[in-house]
Amino acid sequence: MIYQPPPVPKTAEITISSASITLSLANNTLYTFSSSAITEINLSAGSGVKYCGFDFASGSTAPTFSYPADGVNDWIFEGADCSDGVFVPEASTRYRVAIEQGFGTYIGTVQKVSVIE
Repeated sequence: MIYQPPPVPKTAEITISSASITLSLANNTLYTFSSSAITEINLSAGSGVKYCGFDFASGSTAPTFSYPADGVNDWIFEGADCSDGVFVPEASTRYRVAIEQGFGTYIGTVQKVSVIE
């Protein structure tokens, strides 16, 4: 059985068409990438973020995924394709990531939605 993260409470849904993006997270927002071949996602902590999430599909090359190692906020990812708190996306895969922030730590729960044939 695959773990299903809770749905992202959202007041906004934003569609992003770029294959490479630096994303400043906003509270209660679901980001959807319309490109079917994401190459790079860079996260940055937004102000007042408690819950947010994003859906994306990687292309035939695994995308790079990064977030700040600024010593202010900790980032921990768990679930599909995560090891030791680090998320490493695979090629040709659809993901849903739910992020919850509390006490200076961002926790991302990663769900592998499907493998793209």
